[in-house]
Amino acid sequence: MTDKNKNGLFFGGIPTDSDIRLLEETIGIPEIGKIVPYEDVEEILKISKDSSRFKTVTVRWRKKVERDHNVIIGTERGIGFVAKDSASRIDIGSGKLKSGLKSIRRANKVVSSTDHTDLTDDQIQVARHVRHITSSLVGAARMESKKFRAQLPMPVQNRKEE
Repeated sequence: MTDKNKNGLFFGGIPTDSDIRLLEETIGIPEIGKIVPYEDVEEILKISKDSSRFKTVTVRWRKKVERDHNVIIGTERGIGFVAKDSASRIDIGSGKLKSGLKSIRRANKVVSSTDHTDLTDDQIQVARHVRHITSSLVGAARMESKKFRAQLPMPVQNRKEE
């Protein structure tokens, strides 16, 4: 969905660019671990943190900072925004991988459980392609997961001295 028509006129809401520029000028690029309180952002934007406008602007700002400066800005519940450290970034990436694999499995299940009798030849080819790709990705992820688990040190069990 685009906010501009072919003539470059904006439709569908209030543009966020000026608010994002204001945040960039005032806050800059947040330092890793530094918390930017919601109250500060409310004051800068003159918008309540409970408004949908606040969410719209801050989501776009966070995406822009990530895209332009490779800084991921997360949230601390009830407190504010925080630039994520390396460990947090790995956790985020791991969670996205897990979520993505879940979506891939679901795509395979949907296509595999669909009745193909009323599909065209092209649609059947697409279904085969989706099944092949999703199966390959899930299989590869399963193999890598087994390799990773094999490399982890065995847990030390507490043994009673007899």
